Amino acid sequence: LLEISTGRLSLETERFTVRAIVSSQNQENGTVQDNVVESKPITVTARANFGLEGVSDPDIILFNPSVRSFFEPSQVDDIGQSVDHVHLITNEGPSAVPGVRLTIHWPVETTNSNHLLYLID
Repeated sequence: LLEISTGRLSLETERFTVRAIVSSQNQENGTVQDNVVESKPITVTARANFGLEGVSDPDIILFNPSVRSFFEPSQVDDIGQSVDHVHLITNEGPSAVPGVRLTIHWPVETTNSNHLLYLID
């Protein structure tokens, strides 16, 4: 029985080599083999099963860029309705994937350079 721990491998590891030094004895013919060295390369594959869920509150907002405010906003509440987004990333393995990051590219302006979003958090 040979048990191999992969705890110190990184996600970038593609191959590693197992080197075993063994001694064996065959009682039937009386032969002994000492310090037999075997090296075997092993291919490593990390697999993960990711899921992404997201919800917005409120889930729908109507936007009309032709409606303009008659004053310059001085605080966040003057801009308009707040929208909160919550995202959940799950990994059902079998491999652990530390340091996962979700990047969302939000549209900040319309094609006419009208402000579309004001990111505050």
